[in-house]
Amino acid sequence: MTGDIIVVALDGELTCKQMGRWHGQPALLSGNPEYPPIALRGVECETWGVVTHNIHSHRRRGR
Repeated sequence: MTGDIIVVALDGELTCKQMGRWHGQPALLSGNPEYPPIALRGVECETWGVVTHNIHSHRRRGR
């Protein structure tokens, strides 16, 4: 569903991205602006799960 954070297998590699839309098409969106969206039209992928909770800090120490 749009807005969900999902774990997806793309070309045999796992990635964790936000499900969204890019140029009107389904896409995987990165939280880091240095990485472009991955358009899903014509791409074979397998959703492994939806992230519902996270218990790890994602901030560097000392910030």
